[in-house]
Amino acid sequence: MYANIARLLAVALMCAWNVASANVIYNVNITDGVETVAGTITTNGASGLLTAADFVSWSLTASGPISFVDSGPPQPVFCEPPTFACGISAIGNQLVYNGANPAATFLYDGAVDEIAFASFDVFVAVDGGGGPYHIIFVTAPYVVGQASAPEAPTPTLLGIGMVCLILAGKRARGRQPAVA
Repeated sequence: MYANIARLLAVALMCAWNVASANVIYNVNITDGVETVAGTITTNGASGLLTAADFVSWSLTASGPISFVDSGPPQPVFCEPPTFACGISAIGNQLVYNGANPAATFLYDGAVDEIAFASFDVFVAVDGGGGPYHIIFVTAPYVVGQASAPEAPTPTLLGIGMVCLILAGKRARGRQPAVA
């Protein structure tokens, strides 16, 4: 009986674990008082140093002297050679440009307007830098985005519930009424 419950619990935890490792949405709000970059960046839930493949989508609005909406895909994220690592890490519930990698992360929209995160600036440019641009000066490391407080993982909640049910069943069996 307990072996069947343990197997069922193991299968349920494996299924729930896959559901719990979903995309993470980070809220972005970077400004220098003149130009503001705000919106969201969605990653695949990876942690540590991100690569271009870890960025699922983004929707960023540049407002100020340079104004446009930058969203993607279809344009891919571009991370600078030679390492092609993006220089942005997912650490806890934050996206941080760590500056350890000298690469920049470029997010393009369909019109080749770009927002780039680099060691010393957030570069906002129309027409791939061929048109007007604005530089928001920052110092690495800096927070690119913040995810809302994460919920308790589904497997943890499921596991706690299953353990409580098992313990309640054992306790109920231990309270057999005395035979008179």
